Parts: sequence; structure tokens; C-alpha cells
Amino acid sequence: MALLNQFTPVQGDNGAAFDIELINNDTSTTYESGVLSIDGILGDVADAVIAKNSNYSGFTRNQIMSEWGFSLRDPPTGEVSSGWSAALDGNNNLQISHGIFGVTPWTDTTQNSGNQDLTVLTLSIPKSQLDFNHNDVFDAATESLYKTEIGVTDAFTATTTQGTDYKTDGQAYTVVPEPATMGLLVGGLVGLLAVRKLKKAYRLA
Repeated sequence: MALLNQFTPVQGDNGAAFDIELINNDTSTTYESGVLSIDGILGDVADAVIAKNSNYSGFTRNQIMSEWGFSLRDPPTGEVSSGWSAALDGNNNLQISHGIFGVTPWTDTTQNSGNQDLTVLTLSIPKSQLDFNHNDVFDAATESLYKTEIGVTDAFTATTTQGTDYKTDGQAYTVVPEPATMGLLVGGLVGLLAVRKLKKAYRLA
């Protein structure tokens, strides 16, 4: 099956960005195209922007995602980029396709000495979307973007030149609260409920 490697986002002055590696690991195949489910891996992020950033209230997921950047990395970072493009469609899928001329074949790891099996996508989200409180800085406690352990079924589908589909799962990204912060919130809530139960038991005694 295809391999999908997702990296941790980096947030800076212009927004958040991270790479996703798409690898042809299917022996004796050449990928004709690929589809990455942006809705599956980043739908929660788009929903957070709509809910928490007043400038985007009422927007749809597709409108949010249409402001994101999707680019294929050139060598040596990515091996397959010449003649290829990545574009978001109306169903929030990223269509990875190629033209007619100057196309680098997307072959598997056993062909071409394994030097044409890797496509690297860089995805960027503008700071204006993640700056929920509009103070022009990233607040780590309220505006962090991170990769979760939540699985996304069939996050990436590659189609070979023979028309065969190969699918692989991925992981979802989300925004605050961060895992550590969430743990504190859950722990605090459990503690608060325990105190309330203790007080109730005391009153009933």
C-alpha cells in the first residue's frame, strides 16, 4: 500500500506549516494520480477556525481550506514534482495529478533505485485564521496546531497507471487545547465532580 508520513506543524510569523510524505510502496507500480483527504485529516482544524475566529464565522470548511497553501516540494526534499500539481476540489480532497510534458514518473521503491517514489506536500495555514484573539501572535495555550493519534481511514488513495487504487490511513490534526492542557482540564473536572459528590454525601449524612 501507499505510505503516508505526517509531520508536526511549525508555527511562525506567517502561519502554520508542515510536510506530508506520500510514498509509492506498491511493487512494480507507477502512480498516475493521488487523492489526499484534507477533510479527513484537517476538518477539525477548519471547524475550529469557524467556531473560534469571528472573522470566519459562517464560513464553510471548503472556504476555509481554500485559503490554505498546498505545494509539492522539489528535489532533493521531494523526488516527484516536475509536471505535477496539487489542487483542492469542492469535496475538500486534494487532487494530485500531472500534465503531459516534463513529468517525473511516480514509480515505486524498487524502480529507478528508489529515487522517484517520494512526493512531499507542504501544507500551510495562514496566521490570520489561527489568530483567534486577533492579537497578531500565536498563543500556545489557545492557538496551537498539532497532530493527534486519531486515525483517518483511507486518508490517501493512489491510483496506478493500470487503474488500481491503493489506500492508506492517516492521522488527524487539531487545535487547542493541547494534549497536556486537555489532561489538566479533564483532571480538574474529575476532581471538581469528586468534591461535589463529597459535599452532597456530607449534606445527606
